[in-house]
Amino acid sequence: MAALAPGVVAALVLIGPTTDPRARTRSRLAARWLRTTVHEPAAQAPLLVRDYTRTGPVAMARTMGAARRHRIENPLLVVSCPVLVLRGPRDRIAPADWIATLARITAHGTAVTLAKGAHMVPLTEPDDVGAAISSFLTRAVHRAT
Repeated sequence: MAALAPGVVAALVLIGPTTDPRARTRSRLAARWLRTTVHEPAAQAPLLVRDYTRTGPVAMARTMGAARRHRIENPLLVVSCPVLVLRGPRDRIAPADWIATLARITAHGTAVTLAKGAHMVPLTEPDDVGAAISSFLTRAVHRAT
């Protein structure tokens, strides 16, 4: 929406965005997912198992395929609103250099790595995510006025 209707979106937040061009093969994306999963809290495992079971292997494969093919960097090239690209420090799916690249290609991008967490930071670190977004929006509003 931010790329298609620039006047409608005032700010954009991307959390753990996919997919780093270096991980667009099935095996590389799966490897990053596995390397990230070991850093998620153990309490998340039952939730993930439940969700993956409900989703099923065919839908999971389709979702992974869509993530591999999606080129998020292309629409970001034309986004003119402030953009926050956020990740946890143990997120191997969205590494720091990838989110820095995404922030850099936008007109007003900011890359932030939180103090803790992996890929599921909205669920595992909601206070830190909220604080980062609040700070970003405060700066974006001041920049706009």
